[in-house]
Amino acid sequence: VALQLAAAGLPVPRRLFVSSQVAPHDGPYGRLLGMGRAELADELGGLFTRLGGQPTGSLFELGLDLLVKDIEANKRYRRPAPPQLPCGITVIGWTDDREIPMPLMGGWRKLSEDCRYALLDGDHFEFLSAPDALCAEITLDLTGAA
Repeated sequence: VALQLAAAGLPVPRRLFVSSQVAPHDGPYGRLLGMGRAELADELGGLFTRLGGQPTGSLFELGLDLLVKDIEANKRYRRPAPPQLPCGITVIGWTDDREIPMPLMGGWRKLSEDCRYALLDGDHFEFLSAPDALCAEITLDLTGAA
């Protein structure tokens, strides 16, 4: 989106925040890419339960449909060379992330001269609970204190 905004001459984000993702030119990557709908339903159901919800009903089906479409789009997305982004990047990794460990995210520094890495405690989906450490990293960059 940042590249498309810049190409259209529109305002671009001040900063891009990336959590647990390989750089566009290093992907696609991840265990979820090889899963079918039933396996993804199990993964999403486990996440719903972990967050205190019930994996039933139309909200779950909507989430599953979005996840399946996101995975399919991710499989098709190819970027042969790193694009130069018109903004800084903060790359956030998690100490217990088994999906995308921090060493796999090194490619982001090729997209911007202003690229900062932060390793926080937690797993791949820790960002969903908006931990204080994550909020502090975002605040750090948006206030210009980094």
